[in-house]
Amino acid sequence: MRPCKLGLKNYLFFGSYEGGGYNATLYIILESCKSTDINLRDYLEYVIATIHHTPPTELTPNKVAQAWEKKSSDSLGQF
Repeated sequence: MRPCKLGLKNYLFFGSYEGGGYNATLYIILESCKSTDINLRDYLEYVIATIHHTPPTELTPNKVAQAWEKKSSDSLGQF
């Protein structure tokens, strides 16, 4: 989260109150993907493809990483 702290004065004003909230959400997703070693683009593509039939609580970077690990270990057992 250090890059966020470095630009704190620049991030105070986003044009609206909602803009700050949206930006905070984006930073949380970005940093969560970094901490779980998930490629941000792969994560966002997965979320966009499955958001219609998956509950939002199952689309956090941590749960997606666990699901991908389980899926890859299951596919390795089939060979």
